[in-house]
Amino acid sequence: SSVDPGINPCTNGQTNLFDVYQPGLGKRTHQPYGNWGPQLGFAYNPAAAPNTVLRAGVGIFYESDVFNNTSNARSAVINASGPFFNDTGACGGTNSVAAPGGITITEGAGVPLATLCSESIKQAAPGLQDVLHQYQAATQANNNASNPSYIGHFLNSAGVYAAPYLTPYSLQYNFGIQQQIGKGTVISGDYVHNSTMKIPLVIDVNRVGSARSLNVAAAQNAIGATLAACGATSVQQAINACPGLHSSGGGATIQDFASNGLDSGNAYLGGYPASVLGATPSSGAAFPGLNPAVGLGNFILPTGQSGYDALQIVFKQVKTHPAPGLDNANFQVSYNLSRIVGDVSTVGNTGNSGDNFFNSPPYDYDNPSGYIGRLGLDHKHELSFGGSLTFKYGPQLGLVGHFFSSLPTTLNLDNTAGNTAQIFQTDVTGDGSTADLVPGTRPGAYMHDYKANTLQSLITNYNSRYANTLTPAGQALVNAGLFTSNQLVAIQGAQQPIANIPGGRAINNPAFRAVDANLSYPIRLNRFHEGMSLEPAIAVYNVMNFSNFGIVSGQLLNQTTTGGPTGVAGFLNGPNTQAVADANRTQRGSGTFDQGGPRSIEYQLKFNF
Repeated sequence: SSVDPGINPCTNGQTNLFDVYQPGLGKRTHQPYGNWGPQLGFAYNPAAAPNTVLRAGVGIFYESDVFNNTSNARSAVINASGPFFNDTGACGGTNSVAAPGGITITEGAGVPLATLCSESIKQAAPGLQDVLHQYQAATQANNNASNPSYIGHFLNSAGVYAAPYLTPYSLQYNFGIQQQIGKGTVISGDYVHNSTMKIPLVIDVNRVGSARSLNVAAAQNAIGATLAACGATSVQQAINACPGLHSSGGGATIQDFASNGLDSGNAYLGGYPASVLGATPSSGAAFPGLNPAVGLGNFILPTGQSGYDALQIVFKQVKTHPAPGLDNANFQVSYNLSRIVGDVSTVGNTGNSGDNFFNSPPYDYDNPSGYIGRLGLDHKHELSFGGSLTFKYGPQLGLVGHFFSSLPTTLNLDNTAGNTAQIFQTDVTGDGSTADLVPGTRPGAYMHDYKANTLQSLITNYNSRYANTLTPAGQALVNAGLFTSNQLVAIQGAQQPIANIPGGRAINNPAFRAVDANLSYPIRLNRFHEGMSLEPAIAVYNVMNFSNFGIVSGQLLNQTTTGGPTGVAGFLNGPNTQAVADANRTQRGSGTFDQGGPRSIEYQLKFNF
């Protein structure tokens, strides 16, 4: 049977819950038993050109998925009682640990938790072990509770696999030529392409906060509650003065209206439907989603795509006895002119990783493939080289170097003040998601379409064309006769002007540079076993001690949150100083896996057999 919008879907008991969010999501998921991955390739050596090889290949390859995606999504669909995975932190500013069954743990082995967390590992270990045992005992004694993450309890989906899920796959093809230009020396050129389809994206199918989900009755209630709090009888009167909320004499703001429900269901209700919090749709959020009976509908759907194109040039040389005192040497240098594009959102990720397969959202729920641009791992230019030398009396020297052009950054609107009322300021597509791309830009635009000396022109253009204009959510209020355009602008319920760059020039994203070296001396142990050796070595990472830096946030702060004319450090339209760059300097980590960090030395001893 069907479930009417606005009716609690769990009272029916016959309709698949996923289908309440969107028809078809609750079907049985396709199993990948019939996935077919054909591959074809050839290498051809023309008789007329014996030192030339032509080659090409094409194939379909199915992707694996990140294990965390499966484990994270599983708990929401288990409707059962019993023990469930749970963990909590013991330190980090807290003096107690909340354990299952309402038990509070405040000490371990007779020592207060606050004391344990300030001691050395050696001192604290016995007490923390006791805390662990207390927590495990409490869990075992209270393991009959229902699964707190089950979607049916709160009708809020944070990321669940739905029936349309398909295995992501890539279509790869390449063609090129390899030419021997001397004994042991070859040069090759290849064009490489990889198209990846069916990438899992997290999409809110309920479009909570979308402009078209406006509930006029809920909006009227929110406006009425705000007017009453202000002591006003009309919206214009509250804008002129709101003494009930602003003793300084200021008028009502969009934040005041949003705090009473004139907002997205995500911001006002935490993504839950009104029924879960004991309210009705007309007393809940003004923009609750397409079906107010359920809340946030983040489902993992196979709609994403990405592409990689590269021209690769490789020079390789292998020589025996290339010079006096050398037994052999090999050297290789490669250059890539490439791009990586896709529709996976990197908004809010200052690390800019753009991981395709870690269940990221699109830029627009209504049009997931509408915004395709450079992904976070894109380097337009990549120069790499490496080689090794074996000296006559045994020592070996290896060298690896990388020089990459700068990463891109996606430019998006400022929601650093929080989630409240952002659908009126930064949701320019009207889909319910906020901190949208700056209008007129595409993903990864910075360092490609715009750079340090041209970013100000983008800001100036935005402020003249888009600042103080309404988003679709604001326009929905105007169309319903609840506000006028001028009233929304007056209470900052419109797109906000972006702050100008101090000094007019932004900070460029840095290039990457690193050279690593390794010196070893294999000691052959052939008397004991053929191929056995003991190899002491010294590895020097970033031997030339290049400074490398991370990138600053691509959120363009608006004029309200900049903190003054000098801007806020860590943002592209903030100050461009060496201190800002140093705050993002790549530092030496706890091991040697800090590519680009300051020079570090590792002493090695390997036993090869």
